[in-house]
Amino acid sequence: ECWGYEAALLQACELASKVLWMNDDILFLKDTTWAEVEVPLHFGPVTPELRADLVNRKNQWRDGYLKMLDLLEAEGISDPVHYSTHTPYVYRRDEVVEVFEKFGLWSKLPLETAVFNLFPRGGEHCNGHRSQSVDFGDARNPRSALNQWKAWAKAHGLDALDEGDHIHVSMPGGGI
Repeated sequence: ECWGYEAALLQACELASKVLWMNDDILFLKDTTWAEVEVPLHFGPVTPELRADLVNRKNQWRDGYLKMLDLLEAEGISDPVHYSTHTPYVYRRDEVVEVFEKFGLWSKLPLETAVFNLFPRGGEHCNGHRSQSVDFGDARNPRSALNQWKAWAKAHGLDALDEGDHIHVSMPGGGI
């Protein structure tokens, strides 16, 4: 069975009280525990520059993010934190249900920014916790994840795979 974005969000929270949500282009670089991904990562406060970028370079996700910022402001959160880091997120069913009841559900909903601003759990700045390059940054970091692996795979001649194919990438010395 294959679900779209909205259906997957709904199904995940119906199936489990705690959900690890990841984009399809993220790989963990080592065994990872719930505790290691429980604290959400962020880029810091939403800045005027980010807002301007969202307005000036429109697309469906940016429009949804602006909508969410307006909804958060209506809830009294006028200085939200930017949690849309494209890293793994742990969602709790009760929090997600409340977000859906309060704001609705739409394509490209920045759920992480809604959930973690409405239900703060601390958070860490994203620096050093993700890698988009072959050296993988500091893979000893317990939160290390390779982001956007499809771009890496394409650069290494693996772009001929069909969407339904699965691959195992082996790196010298162990790795993935």
